[in-house]
Amino acid sequence: MHHMKLLLRSFTLLFAIAFAAACDSEKDDEVTPLDFTGTWQLVEYDAGLSGVIVREEDLTYQEYYTLSADGTFRKSRSTGAEGTGTYTLQQIDGETYAVLTYEEIKESADRFPLDLSCKPNHSYLSLKSTDVLSENGLACDAPHSIYKRVKAGNK
Repeated sequence: MHHMKLLLRSFTLLFAIAFAAACDSEKDDEVTPLDFTGTWQLVEYDAGLSGVIVREEDLTYQEYYTLSADGTFRKSRSTGAEGTGTYTLQQIDGETYAVLTYEEIKESADRFPLDLSCKPNHSYLSLKSTDVLSENGLACDAPHSIYKRVKAGNK
């Protein structure tokens, strides 16, 4: 009987350690708002049905997102187009997105509107790694744009 209690305690301890380790690894995967903050520069976009992929060296303009820790953002292009608004973090299909809502947009004679996505006046950004941000609108024939972090946010 003593061996059974000892065995049971051993399994209980082992289970508790494994459970704690699993909880810790899940925390590593969570995205905090600060992970999205900073300035992001467009480095590539996939134009959609045309199959054209434009890389950084072939871009005819520069485009940036700046996400601030206070939940505001600015999107700007070297063509003069600019959009500002607020963002929130949302879980969509198990992935964390920064969902941007444009409150003001100043367009220029660009090929794509600033807020071109599946939902008017919104952009959906997800982190692909610490320094790579994705805006994927291919589901509704909008470009899939890739941004790299060029300036860290204020933490």
